[in-house]
Amino acid sequence: MKYVKYIMWTLLITSFATLVMAHTAWAGQTYYVATNGKDSGPGTQGNPWKTLAYAAGKVSPGDTVLIAKGTYKPFRIKRGGQRSAEVTFKADSGAQGKVIISGNDTYGVAVWNADYVEVEGVTITGSGRTGFLANQSDHVTLRNSKITNIGRACVHFVRSDFGTIEKNKIDNCGTNGPNGEGIYLGAPGSKKVKTRGHVVRNNAISNIKDEGVDLKPHSGDILIESNKIADVQLRDGGAIHVRGSWHVIRNNNITNVKKGSKLMPGIDIDPTAKNIALSNNTMTKTSGCKNC
Repeated sequence: MKYVKYIMWTLLITSFATLVMAHTAWAGQTYYVATNGKDSGPGTQGNPWKTLAYAAGKVSPGDTVLIAKGTYKPFRIKRGGQRSAEVTFKADSGAQGKVIISGNDTYGVAVWNADYVEVEGVTITGSGRTGFLANQSDHVTLRNSKITNIGRACVHFVRSDFGTIEKNKIDNCGTNGPNGEGIYLGAPGSKKVKTRGHVVRNNAISNIKDEGVDLKPHSGDILIESNKIADVQLRDGGAIHVRGSWHVIRNNNITNVKKGSKLMPGIDIDPTAKNIALSNNTMTKTSGCKNC
């Protein structure tokens, strides 16, 4: 009996120690970046780092990077977090809307093979191809940001699952050509790339040179809700172009969707799409809902 009690106590203590160590490991640090900082410094509030690229190379799970107002170069995030310990890049207090990530690089902000990353309160502009990219990265969040004046797609999630795109202002996509989707989820039809479990809600999407939201084949279980989509100039499809399966599309407001001067669908359900749930979507100055 004493041996059994000893084993039970040992297991209890080991479990408690594991929880304490996990909590300590996930507590995270807060770092600071400012245009007048130095990457040779410690990244503290008094001695901030200078570049977001440097900060992205230093973060660990649970860390937060607070960004002062100013203009910064594009960067990639290749170090992610874990459940309940995300890596977060966000505008510092009072700097929301004043953190500008600008440059004619291929991507403005690219999350690359890094899970559990959040980006919040920034403006991304001038990218040659994509403003915000999540590639092979799950549980990525883009929130309360502005993506504008982008060469092609403003936001693109590919080979990535369970992302959240919410409360963003997305406009002037496709400045370098016709492929200017607002939000592009997945890969072209010939590529069997799964993209699933995303939430796209409460975004304002306008002045787009292709779909406002484009759900590619092999996408699945995506929620599109409460977005405002306006002033869309299409090549084909609809303001919300639906392929894949098991999507829920509800409470969206869509207006002024055209190809040239011809009215086009607010929502276009591709014949290959399966198990699509639609409800309470409002469409004006469109040709309505195709294949609905």
